Amino acid sequence: MLTYTQQSDYPVAKVDVILTNERGEVLLTRRAVEPFKDFWDIPGGTLEYTDASAEEGARREIREELGIECALTRLVGVYSDPARDPRYHIVALIYAGVIKEGAIHLGPHTTEYQWSALDALPADIGFDHRIILEDYKKDARARGPFKRRMFENFKNTQPEYYDAKFFKKVRLAADALIIKNESILLARRCKEPFLGKWDIPGGHIFVGETMEQCLAREVYEELGVQCKVGALFGVYSDRGRDPRAASAVAFYFVELLSEQFEENIEVNEFRYFPLDNLPPQEEVAYHNHIVLEDVRDYFSKKQ
Repeated sequence: MLTYTQQSDYPVAKVDVILTNERGEVLLTRRAVEPFKDFWDIPGGTLEYTDASAEEGARREIREELGIECALTRLVGVYSDPARDPRYHIVALIYAGVIKEGAIHLGPHTTEYQWSALDALPADIGFDHRIILEDYKKDARARGPFKRRMFENFKNTQPEYYDAKFFKKVRLAADALIIKNESILLARRCKEPFLGKWDIPGGHIFVGETMEQCLAREVYEELGVQCKVGALFGVYSDRGRDPRAASAVAFYFVELLSEQFEENIEVNEFRYFPLDNLPPQEEVAYHNHIVLEDVRDYFSKKQ
């Protein structure tokens, strides 16, 4: 397993799971290692480039840490504050779930576990996990569909790793869902990969910025306008979305402050597509047709 001993230019992806029982209590584990040794936390670990998706990575981590199989019920949120971990910049993808089968057997990184009521959490909780649990309690970050469409065409293939910095790592990104009059804004790519395809605006996160800050920067770079980043819609991380490297992309609803778009080295055409008349699958970059179809269904059900 890859060990991150030094901070690179890009954050590390983690997957954690808030497991609940029939009483609504959450499972906490006591850490056996630094940082936050002897503190309680939410079980999970590093998303690996070999995981077919973030959901698969989350289930694998629970299996490795607790010896059980779990079923994921929804995405809770994405937490990307650069200061949330004292070692390096970590972006955490948080899921909710329940134990599916098996008895808990702790791994070497934990000393004990307990079920805790959300109204009576222990005082010594590590990282930003108390904030995450409070958000979970309020349901504040439960956005978009969990039973999303999956891109499984290349589940058993390996990325090309176009850049050595991402060899055996997962690259994180944020994309903008810009909706107006039941239509979504797409931009046509003028560079590889997916030259000439319609793309959802966005890009990769750097160390020192949150996912929301990353997305505001990327929208300005690609569209030439300022924006307000809103609610999280979902995370899409299936192997093969990006042929170059393993990736996990968070999609947010975004409000533009202007529509004076500017062509650039990445995109050179901008168009709103009605949600009921999206471009064909073969004309969409990064296989984002699955995202567009989920967005269409989301608004159809909302109405």
